Amino acid sequence: LLLSGNSIGDDGVVALAGNPHLRRLEALDLGGNDFGDKGARALLDSPHLGKLKNLNVGGNQVGPTVSAQLAERFEMSVTDEVP
Repeated sequence: LLLSGNSIGDDGVVALAGNPHLRRLEALDLGGNDFGDKGARALLDSPHLGKLKNLNVGGNQVGPTVSAQLAERFEMSVTDEVP
């Protein structure tokens, strides 16, 4: 799901992470969406993103600790830099 550059902010990421229709989602590009640790924590806590394999959070204000938690939660490399 390509959502980069939409400036959805923390509230948008929280809403997205709470959507049960994402349970089959394997790739999510949230680059450049003006969110920080609050939105990233919603991704961490989401029960709907269990199949996610590719996540881009680059160009946002996600701190290194939460970024590392994302990588651990989803057992993958999390892109935190704008390509």
